Amino acid sequence: MRVRDDRHVKLAAQLSGLSEERATNCLTTKDIVLDWPPSAERTVAGRALVRTAANLIVRFAPRVRIARQSEFAKEVGNLIVRVDSSAQPNSTDFFDPVIVRLGGGPAKCHVSGSANGWTAFVSGRGEDLPTISDTGNVFGALAAAAFVASEVFRHALPVVGDFQWHAPLTKFSVFDYGAPVSNAPNVEAPLLSSVPLIVGVGAIGQACVDALASLNACGAIRCVDKGYVDDETNLNRSVLAFEQDLATTTPKVELVTRRLAGSDLEVTVHLEELSSLLAKINQGDIPWPRLVASALDSAEDRRLLQQIWPDTMLDAATGGSMVQVFRHVAGSELACLRCLHPDQASGRPYEETMADRTGLPAAQIMEYLSHPGVVLDAASLNQMKPEMRGFARQHLGSDVCGFLSAVETLYEAENPHPTLVSVSFSSYLAGVFLAAEIVKTELGIDTRLVSRYQIDPLLNLMPEEPFAQNRRRGCFCTIRARQISQFRSEIVSRK
Repeated sequence: MRVRDDRHVKLAAQLSGLSEERATNCLTTKDIVLDWPPSAERTVAGRALVRTAANLIVRFAPRVRIARQSEFAKEVGNLIVRVDSSAQPNSTDFFDPVIVRLGGGPAKCHVSGSANGWTAFVSGRGEDLPTISDTGNVFGALAAAAFVASEVFRHALPVVGDFQWHAPLTKFSVFDYGAPVSNAPNVEAPLLSSVPLIVGVGAIGQACVDALASLNACGAIRCVDKGYVDDETNLNRSVLAFEQDLATTTPKVELVTRRLAGSDLEVTVHLEELSSLLAKINQGDIPWPRLVASALDSAEDRRLLQQIWPDTMLDAATGGSMVQVFRHVAGSELACLRCLHPDQASGRPYEETMADRTGLPAAQIMEYLSHPGVVLDAASLNQMKPEMRGFARQHLGSDVCGFLSAVETLYEAENPHPTLVSVSFSSYLAGVFLAAEIVKTELGIDTRLVSRYQIDPLLNLMPEEPFAQNRRRGCFCTIRARQISQFRSEIVSRK
């Protein structure tokens, strides 16, 4: 088994009941044939659908073949080979393939996908679909690509149990998170004027950036990630990563820069730890972001990020094939990221937990939290536990709140959470949802995402609607609401 196949194979083994070796053989030897009408090549959404579907499918099925012959088909073939050099997209040597029809029209196939603006059309039974619309709004097309890839994944396996089904013709609106019921607004080439902060540009963050670029968004964004393409499983799901990036250990933020080169969307990237960036924000070296989009892996980093307390906090996540998108608006009575991801001492007030960890009095920690910007001095250092002073000495003269966040990170490192399996189509769908919520927020468009939405495309394309996630009793956002409000007032006035 190739190392790069590890994530998809674990999920494939669960779906099929096969050993990982046999599941690998199913995915890597199954022929997939992609076809589309010439009209699809002449539309922005059609090209986005084809490119993205090919990109996602070759991440788990290297025997992708292209039935079309055109300049655009050559472009897609080159993309496939850059992802997986073993692929032979122009080969006509295939047996019992999964046939995929993209862009609508008559469909003698196994899987079909198309789109109209915000709405994705998909069928795992190869039904005829409406011709893809000629629009710059590609959200439906990108979601359709993810749904098509998930259907191909299931067709390539002898699935069992709850996964043993194929989607009938389904209409899914990225605007409504389900069947289209709204007269959704046009969002072609949206202006991102507040400079959203995208935190984490792994699989989900890259999908988010790819969606914004495909939408021809303009304005500016800021991205932070400390990581590199240094693991073969990055090629399994990171849509902006190519084999050459693994060979050169390319920083993930550089993939974002490359994707946005020549576009109307400017990007400022930060190759650094999240705690470092947050310290710069607290010190005023980087503007405080009103809109933050999280695509982070760890619960601890999410808790740390919530301490920015922006106007709107968005978060996208996956676990296996499950996709989640989350939204928290400052001052609301609904859950924040700290509610969703409590630490191991979540039943206790934050200041008591941090008092135990540092040795500082709980009342003093409360005072620090009430006055953002206070720096860690020698007097505070001398009050700490002896075993904490060496670590704290590295933060002398820096923001105390940043130091407390670093303490949280230190404890999290000692008790890491297991890594969840993530796969190309789920990660990409999460990124599309994240990008859509960024655009809705920036344009002041009402969203159905009051708080939280979840979908597993391998189980059900029409799950429950978005739902409200209540605050957790004892969470910082509940018991320290006044301090949060004061922090936000002070940091806004500082701007």
